[in-house]
Amino acid sequence: MSRCLLIAVCAMLSWLRTAPLCAQSARPCASPAECEQAAAVLAERAGERFAEGDLEAAVVLLREAIYLHETPALRHNLARSLAELGRWEEARAEYRNALRLALDDEARARMQAEVARLSALIRAGQSDSEASPSTPPAASVSAAPVSPEVELAPGTPFDPAPWVLAGGGVVVLGAAVALAVVFEDTVSQVRSAPSHEAAWPLAERAEGLAIGADVAFAVGGTLALAGVIWGIVVLASASSPGAQALRPSGGGLGAVF
Repeated sequence: MSRCLLIAVCAMLSWLRTAPLCAQSARPCASPAECEQAAAVLAERAGERFAEGDLEAAVVLLREAIYLHETPALRHNLARSLAELGRWEEARAEYRNALRLALDDEARARMQAEVARLSALIRAGQSDSEASPSTPPAASVSAAPVSPEVELAPGTPFDPAPWVLAGGGVVVLGAAVALAVVFEDTVSQVRSAPSHEAAWPLAERAEGLAIGADVAFAVGGTLALAGVIWGIVVLASASSPGAQALRPSGGGLGAVF
């Protein structure tokens, strides 16, 4: 009995000595920086495959990249690729994985919207499958194409703030025009006044109207111009291929499809 116990203890000590060496040899990279660099290369290749329509290859490459260096953008891209393939349950799981990572509030809201949309698609697929028991269950969700009316890719929502600012500027400009009209009418009254005493208060009023009109023109023009420029920048960034729902990070790991 004691001899068996001694053999077991020796075997345990031998395993403890060799386990760290085994774990070290199983590491995919020599350092975290090397893993991040390799993941960036895989992410770039996955983006190329996604653009070419080879979604299965993109999924494989993204899974390899996540294994080396996980980022929210990689999780998002994997979820998008899976959604485009009609693998909605897997896509929803990946969006939830992305939500668990460090994302800003705007990106979180978009991810939660995608989870809700995919959940609706999954429920709809399950309802169709229950209503038609003769249809093979395997084809109800995984093989179904993505509905064209549902946009699974997180788009950039319309931002009304620039146009509200520009609209406010236009309103102020309208007020400036009204002040200018009243100013001209007051000047006409000053010129037709029967006496200097009667013209004096009208002249003071005209001076105040002129100052108000000048200020309103300056403020309204500035607001309108700033709003229009801001709106053009927002529209250009939303329509460009580089528009992203997540904050970019180094090495190409923050770029989203």
